[in-house]
Amino acid sequence: MITIRQLIEVVKNAGKAAMEFYEDPDVYYKKDDSPLTKADLASEKVLLDSLREFGDFGFLSEETADDRSRLEKEYVWILDPLDGTVDFIQKTGEFSIMIGLVQKGEPIMGVVYQPSIEKMYFAEKGKGAFVHIGKGAEIRLRVSQVSDLREARLVVSRNHLSKKDSAIAVDIGLGNYVQAGSNGVKMCLIAQGNA
Repeated sequence: MITIRQLIEVVKNAGKAAMEFYEDPDVYYKKDDSPLTKADLASEKVLLDSLREFGDFGFLSEETADDRSRLEKEYVWILDPLDGTVDFIQKTGEFSIMIGLVQKGEPIMGVVYQPSIEKMYFAEKGKGAFVHIGKGAEIRLRVSQVSDLREARLVVSRNHLSKKDSAIAVDIGLGNYVQAGSNGVKMCLIAQGNA
């Protein structure tokens, strides 16, 4: 079985592979008109090749056709090798690599990595959730203690913000909002207590 430290190294390597295409992302479009870059595919290859060395897992990945035989496996990796491809293309830095391991459908470990700034979020069942930035110390994550909506900060999409989203924030009295790229970045802002 893989450890969280081994998973972190695998994800860092996937981040390095993705960053090789940062200056020239070479954009393609999938059947649903969503963008796909060589970085998405390079990151996925590193993840899948590396994780297969640790055991007999099932896989569900955004860029690979679903093989429902994964449902017969005790352990399944769920991954998005480059979440926020539009942000990658726009060079906002707000894209991430997201990966989680489930055992019989229950999450047991996961990582969200923002390679542009070497920001690594990770969690393991029963051991807590942490963030590590560059060579800095690991910091335990804690969600915000703010309970008054007028003091809360909403995190919204950078590329998919609608007028309706903004109107809802105003209608419910939210004090302010912050725009962010990938879902991974947004979720981690919440986990870190920044939104």
